[in-house]
Amino acid sequence: MRREILWFSVLGYAAAIVGIFPLELTSAAAWVPNVVVGAVMAGLVWAAARGHAWAGALFSVAVVFSVIAAIGQVWDGAPPWLRFDTEAVTGWMKVTDVVAGVLGVAALAVYLRDRRRRATEA
Repeated sequence: MRREILWFSVLGYAAAIVGIFPLELTSAAAWVPNVVVGAVMAGLVWAAARGHAWAGALFSVAVVFSVIAAIGQVWDGAPPWLRFDTEAVTGWMKVTDVVAGVLGVAALAVYLRDRRRRATEA
């Protein structure tokens, strides 16, 4: 496995794991969506690391949406269309969303750099 893909995998899996952690363990309805989205993100990272371009494209879209969602949660004066959560947003949720977004963007940058490098070598 190439070094760039290894870094992409580490950063992508870290983003998926951190994205699970704003868990509200009071009810299953609160934490099940986080676990499902984290598992899907990890699956996309796994497939993209093995050369499936469609998984890399879907991972890119998911990262863009996670960054938009993080902006909506962190920015208290965000317009209503930018806020995805209807429940109260805690400080812990804001921190985990920002960290997951940063890790996702870093993984995406490494992935795209590797794709560009492989395209120029071919």
